[in-house]
Amino acid sequence: MTPTAPVYSVVFLGFTAFERNALAAYNRLSASEAEPPLGVVDDLARADFVIVDGDDALAVDTVIAAGRHADAVYVGAQAPDGALGWMMRPMDPLQVYRELHAAAAARDRRQRALPSAARR
Repeated sequence: MTPTAPVYSVVFLGFTAFERNALAAYNRLSASEAEPPLGVVDDLARADFVIVDGDDALAVDTVIAAGRHADAVYVGAQAPDGALGWMMRPMDPLQVYRELHAAAAARDRRQRALPSAARR
């Protein structure tokens, strides 16, 4: 039996309820063995990754204040330097999740490269 890929979590900051629901639905419906769904959480502190509405100043400020912009994919306005990813509107959930899955795979590779004592 092969080990299960780690499940990462994501939080949506900003966005309308419709956009959040579309992102969450795409996450569930596009899941595969190679790219499992991300767990959707509603707390930035519990999220591995962030999808942030770059046009929502409060959401952007929240991510920056928390020091999480390197874990964030911004949709809309230009992302701050060091962001994980950025894309223009209209939002393309496929592209958003490609960015997140690539980031999750890179994180997995970095973790596997660490000596076992450093993983704890």
